[in-house]
Amino acid sequence: MTNNSNNDYFKSEEFINNLRLYEDSQKAGGGCILSSDELADIAEYYFEKGAAQKARGVAEYAISLYPDATSPLVFLARFYINVKRDYKTAYKYISRITDTSALEYYTILIEYYLATGEYDKARQTFIKAEDNIDQEDSLYLILDTAYLLYDYGQTDEADKLKERIEDKESEDYLKMTARSLSERGDNDGAIEMLEKVIDKDPFNVDNWILISSLQLKYSDSATSAEYAIAIDDKQADAYMNLGNSFFKMCNYTKALDAYDKYSKLSDNELGDILRARCYFCMQDTAKAYQLLMVAKGKCTDNKNNLIDIYKDLAIVCGWSSKPETAFEYINLLKKEKYKDAELNLIEGSILLGMKKLEQANDVFTIGYELSTNKQEYLFQVAVSFYEHSYDKAAYLLFKEIFTRDPKRIRGLAYLAVTCNYLGFEDEFLKYLTIAVEKNPDEAKAVLGEMFPNSMQPYDYPEYARRTLGKK
Repeated sequence: MTNNSNNDYFKSEEFINNLRLYEDSQKAGGGCILSSDELADIAEYYFEKGAAQKARGVAEYAISLYPDATSPLVFLARFYINVKRDYKTAYKYISRITDTSALEYYTILIEYYLATGEYDKARQTFIKAEDNIDQEDSLYLILDTAYLLYDYGQTDEADKLKERIEDKESEDYLKMTARSLSERGDNDGAIEMLEKVIDKDPFNVDNWILISSLQLKYSDSATSAEYAIAIDDKQADAYMNLGNSFFKMCNYTKALDAYDKYSKLSDNELGDILRARCYFCMQDTAKAYQLLMVAKGKCTDNKNNLIDIYKDLAIVCGWSSKPETAFEYINLLKKEKYKDAELNLIEGSILLGMKKLEQANDVFTIGYELSTNKQEYLFQVAVSFYEHSYDKAAYLLFKEIFTRDPKRIRGLAYLAVTCNYLGFEDEFLKYLTIAVEKNPDEAKAVLGEMFPNSMQPYDYPEYARRTLGKK
């Protein structure tokens, strides 16, 4: 909820002294002489560290001392929009703001209207803000509003604001162009823009973290995250990106190590969720379940994280031969009014594990209708069939996917492995050869167990030919 630029302030002597003063006063049970803005900064700091309850507590303490103070009211409104998704309570805090000429007032009101889908009101609020805020804040209004528009999927409107930035070589313009390109699916273009930013300021840790999150080649993403850590080894997001990169490369031991470091720097449930996923992939469902229950106990505010915990618990319980418990979490998700194609994927996979193929197909079909990316949804269903040993069904789906999109590279290794299980030797060798050429990371992750541990993917086809007796 804060800007990356605040990271430098959070390291300053002034902020560290204010934080110490606040925490000492809390321990002593007394009052605190800090201003409302200083307390709002502390709330932002706690939120960035993942301590959502602490953050909300500081902001509520601030408005108990300063009922009309803008910054803590804005923080609480944004908290209820982004974390609790309680728009009614968020608006109550917005309506208490008395300084209606402040930039913060207009940006939180714009965010509220975007979150509630009232785009015309958001646009009108921006126009009104231009007439009422100080001229020196006009660039910040453009930047803040543009990023909000990107966040809420209004890319065309955001681009119009981006083009109002006069200095086309400025870091603000380049980073916003990168965001625009990323939103439009042009990751290569986005990375090119961020590389220009990094050339201007190579020791800016936030830019390395940002480029790491965009890089689709997992090894490149890991390298950028490692650069960020080399600059500042106290950046939680850098360890998360590093863990995510290793996780996608199926190196769960290294991913777990990175997530452990993330957890030590971030006081929230997300680290437990991520570590649980590693243990699940390492086939330690007991440890995964234990960590998810810890995460569930911590998660009192963030609905998005709570939904992820329920989804993961359903998956873990399904794989642990506890379908009744798995469906308890499916039902909790439905009570949370969570309804999308992913829930159908989870439910269908649990039914496959119970050998209820017809029911699973019905659930998958409903999910297909809900999905916004039909091709990716079919791929996930095919993977589920493969994981539950329905090899013929998986093979037919993978074939359909590659017939629809012959240039696709994700999933080639899965198609190869299903051909192998079905005894289709010629097709196995064909798709194995393409997989190691086009997507070696996936080939190693999916097919690695079939080959010697020390063998590199590019040697798989020749080894397979010898093993199968092919010339």
